[in-house]
Amino acid sequence: MRTLAWARRAVFPLLIVLATMAGAVPPAGAAPTATTATTATTATAAPAERAAAGRPVRPAPRAEEPTSATSSTATADPTDAAALPHPATPGGLEPGPGSHAGPVTGPDGPDGGDTAASLEPGAVRWVPCRDGDVAPDALAPAECARIAVPLDHATPDGATISLALLRWPAEDRSRRIGTLFVNPGGPGGSGVALARNAPALLDPEVRARYDVVGFDPRGVGASQGLSCGVDDDLLAAVPAGADPLGAQLAYGTRLADACEREQPGLLATLDTVTVARDLELLREALGDPALNYLGYSYGSTLGATYATLNPGRVGRMVLDGAAAPDAAYLDWVAAQLASFERSLERFLSGCDHQPRCPLAGRATTTWASLLDRAGSEGLAVRGGADLDRAELLGATTALLYLGTDYHELLAGLLLNAATGDAAGLAEFARRSSGLSAAAYYGVVCGDERTRPTTEELAARIAVLSRTAPTFAGHLREVRTCDALPSDGPPAGPSSLGATTDTPVLLVATRHDPATPYAGTLALQRALPGSALLTYDADGHTIVGRGSRCVDRAVAAYLLDATLPELGATCRPMHPLGIVLDAPGAVGAAVSALAVDSPAQGRLAPGDVVRSVNGLPLTRPDQLDELAGLGAPLRIEIDRAGRSMTVTVDVGPAPYWQP
Repeated sequence: MRTLAWARRAVFPLLIVLATMAGAVPPAGAAPTATTATTATTATAAPAERAAAGRPVRPAPRAEEPTSATSSTATADPTDAAALPHPATPGGLEPGPGSHAGPVTGPDGPDGGDTAASLEPGAVRWVPCRDGDVAPDALAPAECARIAVPLDHATPDGATISLALLRWPAEDRSRRIGTLFVNPGGPGGSGVALARNAPALLDPEVRARYDVVGFDPRGVGASQGLSCGVDDDLLAAVPAGADPLGAQLAYGTRLADACEREQPGLLATLDTVTVARDLELLREALGDPALNYLGYSYGSTLGATYATLNPGRVGRMVLDGAAAPDAAYLDWVAAQLASFERSLERFLSGCDHQPRCPLAGRATTTWASLLDRAGSEGLAVRGGADLDRAELLGATTALLYLGTDYHELLAGLLLNAATGDAAGLAEFARRSSGLSAAAYYGVVCGDERTRPTTEELAARIAVLSRTAPTFAGHLREVRTCDALPSDGPPAGPSSLGATTDTPVLLVATRHDPATPYAGTLALQRALPGSALLTYDADGHTIVGRGSRCVDRAVAAYLLDATLPELGATCRPMHPLGIVLDAPGAVGAAVSALAVDSPAQGRLAPGDVVRSVNGLPLTRPDQLDELAGLGAPLRIEIDRAGRSMTVTVDVGPAPYWQP
């Protein structure tokens, strides 16, 4: 039953996976050099589906004095804290001691903090963050705070829940634009941890002109995070041969019971509409006239939900890796699993046909053999337990999340496993996600209140088995929701979408395995006036991961509200980003250069390329093939009747590009 256990941990949340190679993640366009994983940290999350509706009751948030326990909101191993995280993951940061603030409290608030019935905008009390696990000044000038918000927005004077925030004040106060809220997705990702890494994540000018604020959503991390004492071992312990759907239902029952004992009533309030209402209270408390926001993956769903509820209060909003706006949970997960199947096929096919791939010509057959062996006898791991099928899939999807730049590493790890040691894959498979099952299920099950019957679910699994045979069985996880609260939809909009005062910027990776590109197109239709920037590569989300083209466009929008042109597309650094006309008898003319092309300033549209490193140009893809070798290119061109040679230093490149 470990397949089911892994399904929640590594596929179903299916948000983002951060792989830390020797302590750092290469940016987009930089090729990993190792063929074994030294460190792997996975963070999971999933789409929250249909958010329901109505304009929220907006009680005043309540300020709380951050205590020493509160200021542990972003504790971590100092090594992890120093590493650049993937933007949509908690970056290895875990809530520290005292971050679980205890049970939901009454109006007096947790920790004896001030929870006055009203709070003037700007009255949040920020204090320097403290962290016992790192040097005292490691977070300077980051500031921390707590705010109490209603547990139930329909009863604003009732019980409250404490939310933890972290802020980097704008460096250029004279030109400050406002607050930029950031959310890493999940559900269950730590916005505090994401904000902590804002200096490495955001364009320097954006950092200079915005207060960057992250918050842990209710039930997550330092915001009274739910642990519920339930982990994947409960599924792993189900006897062999037990009904898988029954096992998922039993898991959900244990989860719901444990959460209710831990913090009564909280699990039923984790839905996206409620969190969007919390976000509106945070905006009010910080005194911003409109919400400026950067959200990744599920964070895009949260942003779109906020925009639906508050179209007149949307400022500059960037949504990266969006899910389809109104798909039911069952439909969305099925589409997601099919997308992962396509990503796996793209990787295997590309590797089969690329001589530089460690598994060139045998990637597909090697994968099939490994999957079969892992399911029957396990894959040998030097110095550790054998790797089973679920873990093999978990490690593989982790690397597919990271995209094209990690395909060579994945191929190398599969080769190692095929030749007798799956230790590298095991590193990816066996790291904890750091996200609680409670936060994930509380959101996705709270958003989707309808429950498919056993027969409906079994039928969908049978259909998906034909289009996504590798992953179809993981659709069973939907059954977990049967045991969670389902007392009718929260009061809110029946579907997502609105015409906002400020157009929204959507960013999407064309071959995103976790949030299929079609979902972003659907969200764009639901947000009239919004603009779409496409990153033409594989992987899940891209803002802040090293694409200068993407980050420049996002910075232009956040700083000046400048939207990219219709059809705007960014590409990885390699291939060269040189668009050639079809070669003729004497070469091929350059028709365009990508923003990130290393040939910028060396070649120009209209140049006719005759040869590369002494080889006559006979096909447009010759440039890309030679760029893949990583050596400087000597390109002979004709420019306005003059023959000349230019040298382009392409640097290292991944072995395969889509």
